[in-house]
Amino acid sequence: MKFTDMMIRNLKPKEKKFYLREGNGFAICVYPSGVKSWMFIYSIDGMRRYISLGNYPGVSLGDAKSKYHKMWEVWKNGKDPGAKPIREVVPTVKTLVEEYLTKHAKPKKRSWKTDERLLRKELLPLWGKLKVNDVRKRDVILLLEGVVERGAPATSNVLLMVSRKMFNFAVERDILDARDNPFLGVRPLSAIVRRDRTLSVTEIKTFWDKLESLPIEDKTRRVLKLILVTGQRPGEISGMHAREIDGDWWTIPSERSKNKKAHRVFLTPLAKSLIGNSTGYIFPGRNDAEKPIGRITATNAVKTHCEEGTFGIPPFTPHDLRRTVATHMPRIGVLREHREAVLNHTMPTVEGTYDLYSYDKEKQRALERWSRELERIVTGESGKVISIGTSLMP
Repeated sequence: MKFTDMMIRNLKPKEKKFYLREGNGFAICVYPSGVKSWMFIYSIDGMRRYISLGNYPGVSLGDAKSKYHKMWEVWKNGKDPGAKPIREVVPTVKTLVEEYLTKHAKPKKRSWKTDERLLRKELLPLWGKLKVNDVRKRDVILLLEGVVERGAPATSNVLLMVSRKMFNFAVERDILDARDNPFLGVRPLSAIVRRDRTLSVTEIKTFWDKLESLPIEDKTRRVLKLILVTGQRPGEISGMHAREIDGDWWTIPSERSKNKKAHRVFLTPLAKSLIGNSTGYIFPGRNDAEKPIGRITATNAVKTHCEEGTFGIPPFTPHDLRRTVATHMPRIGVLREHREAVLNHTMPTVEGTYDLYSYDKEKQRALERWSRELERIVTGESGKVISIGTSLMP
């Protein structure tokens, strides 16, 4: 059998792993997870041996063949191509964490700080000194169970996703053999709950009114209100800078938007009143005005007061305020595609590729309509300016 790229690409996983051999020890192993790993299978001293040549498609057919031929030459000359070098090169989990954060998480993930926090707090104290290939599936299960048993099932699920990604990264970089990945077959220990919390009309008014009396910083209060006024993501609002604002429009740059596309947001008079006239960061950090307020500052403030019951409504998060805008817009007649444009949701692949219309006019009308509705909810009157109740001096 002669391997071709199309043949390998079309291989489908089965309930159990299986091997497909081209001949002379060159093979590919397909795991139930869908991972496809090139293999050199040979015998030495009467023992069958397996050497991973990397995973497809990260390692192409041509590259795998090149690695195979080098291994074949070593074996043909009577030597074991899988013999360990004198110096053990498998890194510790601590080293892997640093490499993953530096070469993958920080350059590619907006949420890299979450990865760093979880890995350093939850994983390193238990596994830091272990060699990467010494971690077993049982270790993974005990790690996750420990987090669940202390009352943090959601954290357990996130830790699973982050640490699994890190070990997949190790496989991709040929630090770990795919078959030795301890996360294969591990499932979340707690049900993944899809968040669907939104605030009702009554809860919106209660939230707005209660926010004025809570002992939180003015800028945190304004961040929370601006989420509800604009429907934008909490982190994008927290990092807002005066240079991003031009008249009635705020442009979230591609490097700060979730989908990596610049996004224009129309600023209603209410939104402008919450932004004020700062020349730098609209919501500067407490100790350093050259940096924005922390991304989770608003989240922590809401969490604290929800736990204390001071809002007087069921618990919610800042992101639920954004979901509230998305839920109420159709109620007041905003079309779905105009709402999605306001929220900067990524369109389906084909539509998103060819539909390059900016929707600026539609976004403006949608946000103006929502601002009027929010005004009606909070004051009980249409056309009355909402009092923000705080000073806006920069």
